[in-house]
Amino acid sequence: MQYTMIETNEVDTTNTIRVDSIRIVKDHDDNPDLSYLDYDNDPYYADQNAERLNAYHNGDWHCIGIHAECFVSYSVGGRDRRIEFFQSTGIWGVESDAGKEYHADLSREQMADLRSHCERFGVDMDSFDKQANNLSFN
Repeated sequence: MQYTMIETNEVDTTNTIRVDSIRIVKDHDDNPDLSYLDYDNDPYYADQNAERLNAYHNGDWHCIGIHAECFVSYSVGGRDRRIEFFQSTGIWGVESDAGKEYHADLSREQMADLRSHCERFGVDMDSFDKQANNLSFN
């Protein structure tokens, strides 16, 4: 496991694990599972699926993955802090043109997953919520 040490101007005597930064990440999915568009999957929608798959291959849309991540830190003495990285499980194969509200819903789900993960490790949830409240999910 890698870690980073930083020095701050403040001395933390609380031993609190705090969230220093948080963000939603949308990455290009280079290897999506598009089997749901196969003819054999649902012959009733074969023509629509073939059109959708052609649009994918023409670059009209692509797949993305969405996850939430944060950096947390805790005091290791004086002004020194150790930084750790946390990430949600992520969801992949999301259609890029699925709509902003759908992407926002998935982003909120990932944020909830990250929050739960951080809580299990004793991260100060007030600092998590403060950072999360500054995010835009669009």
